[in-house]
Amino acid sequence: MRRLGGWWRIPIAASIVSGLLTIGLVGLTPAAASAGVPAAEPYVVYWPEQFGDAVTCQGAIGLPETAEQPVVAMATTPSGLGYWLAAADGGVFTCGDAGFYGSEGGKPLAQPIVAMAATPSGKGYWLVAADGGVFSFGDAAFYGSEGGKPLDAPVVGMAATPSGKGYWLVAADGGVFSFGDAGYVGSEGGKPLDKPIVGMAATPSGKGYWLVAADGGVFSFGDAGFYGSQSGKPLDAPVVDVAATPSGKGYWLVAADGGVFSFGDAGFFGSEAGPGFPQPTAALVPSPDGGGYSLLSTEPAVRPGVPGFDGYALAKKEWEASDNVAAVFQSVMWQQTASYLRLGASIDGGDTSGYAAAIFELTQIAYIPEMDVTPSQRAEFEADANALDNFFGTPSLNN
Repeated sequence: MRRLGGWWRIPIAASIVSGLLTIGLVGLTPAAASAGVPAAEPYVVYWPEQFGDAVTCQGAIGLPETAEQPVVAMATTPSGLGYWLAAADGGVFTCGDAGFYGSEGGKPLAQPIVAMAATPSGKGYWLVAADGGVFSFGDAAFYGSEGGKPLDAPVVGMAATPSGKGYWLVAADGGVFSFGDAGYVGSEGGKPLDKPIVGMAATPSGKGYWLVAADGGVFSFGDAGFYGSQSGKPLDAPVVDVAATPSGKGYWLVAADGGVFSFGDAGFFGSEAGPGFPQPTAALVPSPDGGGYSLLSTEPAVRPGVPGFDGYALAKKEWEASDNVAAVFQSVMWQQTASYLRLGASIDGGDTSGYAAAIFELTQIAYIPEMDVTPSQRAEFEADANALDNFFGTPSLNN
């Protein structure tokens, strides 16, 4: 079957999933209930879109969790096997090997959360609000903030130093605030800008950083090299974030419509630009090796009654995507496909009678034994995979 590139790949995938389950990857869970000012209806917190070698976390069983405010920030763990999502009200959601160390969910905030950063150990994180208030959790130490101080413009971004002993904040006017061992090497504060600053990224050395404006203009400071920008070029949507490559010799920009722009040694692995994707996009988070990235949408990937984002559509997309990833990730993706169908069983219109069988088949192929696959097991896998191709209308994947 072309999807698998040979039967030998299945034991590897099953082994990886078994290992992930052993270390407790239980899916995206509401580590803290979100509160604050309730939205008109709850947001469905769902998986960011992955490209390249960025890993989809172990799928949750059952319905996804909900947040009262949209998700606005994301940080990944050092292993790349998990991530944190932060909502505007300070609620934190965990996935994979990302531990929960606390949140601001349910607490009064003067201003909404706008960004987050993780410590190098992956055992803590910071949240920052628009007023410059910084909230520290786990082994993330508090080194100071702009909370309670007058600001010429709201804070829009945050970056941690490589040591984890400091961080920078950046405001929409380009002002940069340094705390702990984060060195100040310049800013756009007080200078005329065509468009406001929307994000920042630090170099691997911690001796420089980039700022990006909504028009795609890039400003480099310290040892941050300039590798290009979108300034002066037509954009379908404003740029919302910048992320550096592990080498520090390139960076990505991402626009609100999910368009991705690569510079220097930053590879292009795909984007969400175009019809049929959740919008708007809030952030781009690279995988640890720079061989891929995740795109975070501020809007729910699934909301009842919204055509095109039902459980079946998401499940089909995940099933198709599993044909183009390394074997070690396929079982995880098949379980996520099953999770999307479980959601669809509750919210999709029309005939959902075939969902239960498809969920069972997905579960079966995700847990093929690691060693000594018998002829009957191989035949069972091929039968289940063929049935799933028929269910999703993807017979070409079976050629």
